[in-house]
Formats: sequence, structure tokens, C-alpha cells
Amino acid sequence: IAVLAFWGLTACSPPTQTVQEVFYVFGTEVRVEIVDAPQAKAEHAIQGIEATFQQFNQDWHAWEKGGILGNINDAIAARQPITIADSVKRFILKSQTLAAESDYLFDPGIGQLIELWGFHSEDWHGPPPSEETLQAWLKSRPSIRDIYFKGNTLYSRNSNVRLDFGGNAKGLALDLAIESLLHAGIENAIVNIGGDMRIIGSKNPENHQAWRIGIQDPDHPSTALASLQINGDESIVTSGTYQRYFTWK
Repeated sequence: IAVLAFWGLTACSPPTQTVQEVFYVFGTEVRVEIVDAPQAKAEHAIQGIEATFQQFNQDWHAWEKGGILGNINDAIAARQPITIADSVKRFILKSQTLAAESDYLFDPGIGQLIELWGFHSEDWHGPPPSEETLQAWLKSRPSIRDIYFKGNTLYSRNSNVRLDFGGNAKGLALDLAIESLLHAGIENAIVNIGGDMRIIGSKNPENHQAWRIGIQDPDHPSTALASLQINGDESIVTSGTYQRYFTWK
């Protein structure tokens, strides 16, 4: 559950052209801020990002049918191979590498477990899965390492694998957004997806003023626990348990 703070902690400096838009996708608030670019150009770029994100969310949604991920999961459940695009294969291979580097503590192949807990819905109502259900899933232990390829055809050794990229798909979306901004000639911007953000350039290119990112205090949302200065091309990810959670008794 990602949460961001804010980036409004800037020192006094000469004014620059700033365009900022907020929209809702991926189940969270998305903010895009562009500086030092013509307004019409910036607005057009942000509209393109929103359209890309909406399509991306549809394609990679963990439980809605009809997208890329839904089709892959349906094929795995049916024990059928499925041919996918190069870009999809690259992302899955990258995710396999990340999972292996974490000794599979991070594993996007556990979508079935996430569904058992009821998180494949907008609102969680409970109850939690029974111990017998959990043990049955653990005995099967589906994992993204069960996925393999022959060319661009995807196979799974375990039909209980369900891919769910809620843990890292936002990073891919951020990269797509920044790539589109750079392609449009925009060099100074922030794209923030509910606490996952990538920053390029400067807050004020004329004097190379760094972006200053504030980390929100959960107990006092209008104040910051700390701040980071960013200048260039960097990413920041924050997470918390205090905005979206449940208590089961």
C-alpha cells in the first residue's frame, strides 16, 4: 500500500512555468508535475500519460478479465500455453529476476493466495481463508519460477500460478511515463503514483534547483518527517499501513 508525501517544500526561487494534473488510476491518486515547458505541450503530455496508465491498468489488472494478465492467468489455469508480446515477456523475466534476488520473498506468482484473502476486490469484507485452505495452497506453492518460455510462448509447470504484479507494475508504468515525456522533449518533471515516483531534471532548470520531496508524517499529514533533494533522474518509493488496511476480530 503506497502512500506519498508531497513535494511542495521548495525554497524561494524565480518562477517557472508549472503544469500539474491529478487523476485516479491503479486504485490510487496519480500526480504529474511538469516545469519549464509550454503549457499546451505539458498538458498534452499529461493527457497521454493518463491514457497510457488507464490502458496499462486494464491490461495488467490482477483480477479483471480481458487484459493481458487476465488472459495469461486464464491460460495457466487451463494448463494451456499462450503466446505473448516481447514487452510482456521482458517484464515477466525481469520480475522473475527480482523474485529470485529476494529468495522469492517477493513473488508475483502468488495471485491465488491474494485472492484467497479477498484482496482481488475493491473492498475487503472477510472472513480470512481457513487454515485448511491456506495449507492446501502452501502444499501446491505456486511461484513465478514455475513460468518458462519457448520463444514467446509462455508455459507454467504449476496450474495454480496466478500472476499479480501489484508489487512492481507501477515501476514499469513510471518508466513508460518518463519515456514518453523525454520523447516529447520534456526534461523536468515528477510522475507520482500513490507514493511510487520517478523524478527527472530540476525544479528550476535556470538555477539547477533540486526537487525537494517531503515524506508525510502519518500522525500529522500536513507535516513532513523528512525531505529528500533530487536532481537528475531518480526514483523514490514509499509505503505505509495507515491509509488502506483492515482489522479482523
